[in-house]
Amino acid sequence: KSPPDTRILSNRAECFLQGHLPHAALVDCQRIFEINQTRTNEENSDATMTWKVFYRRMRALIGLQRYDEAKLSVDPLLPRADDST
Repeated sequence: KSPPDTRILSNRAECFLQGHLPHAALVDCQRIFEINQTRTNEENSDATMTWKVFYRRMRALIGLQRYDEAKLSVDPLLPRADDST
């Protein structure tokens, strides 16, 4: 069972990636996105956390040799990058 705290899930995803378990890391990243969909914008205001989760999901997809999906997985970040400049 996955914990409800997104920081724990994100850190665990990183551990899975370092342990060469990309499938498990991808599951945790997807769970984070599910949790964040139910939260308000104020609760999801941690931009660094958001970037980390997208980056970890991309690394997990690369580890699973799902290169096209990995390439597309950063698309949601592009509008945020424009906003931060």
